[in-house]
Amino acid sequence: MENASKALIIAGAILLSILIIGLGMFIFTQASDVLQGTNMDGTRVQAYNADFASYEGAQTGIAVKSLINTVLSHNRANESDPSLQIGVTLDSNENNQSKTKDSDSLATAIDSTAVTNIRNAVLSSQRYTVDFEYGRSGEIICVKITTQTT
Repeated sequence: MENASKALIIAGAILLSILIIGLGMFIFTQASDVLQGTNMDGTRVQAYNADFASYEGAQTGIAVKSLINTVLSHNRANESDPSLQIGVTLDSNENNQSKTKDSDSLATAIDSTAVTNIRNAVLSSQRYTVDFEYGRSGEIICVKITTQTT
């Protein structure tokens, strides 16, 4: 009877240790999935921003028009998902006032007619500074174009 009691205690200890090891493996697997998901997000954001990143900084008017055309194409391709739309604003240093500022500036900046008007207002012979506004995940949500004074 004493041997049977010890055998049951040993069997219970083995089952408990298997349960603890299984729980540890489950937690480890979940943690590694989260870390891999974070890296995938960073990679996705880099790929998303890659088309626009080369335009950051001082640019000619021709390059700025090319950037705006790229934004228009991107916005048309992603019409079904408003979170992937990129806005464009044009600021002039002379009057320090945005041509697209109003109470709904980002919605206006995303509107294809407003973006086309901005593209038409960009002069090929002028120099501009291009900056980006980033969202929570690091993706570009708005292109800010500023006229450089000579």
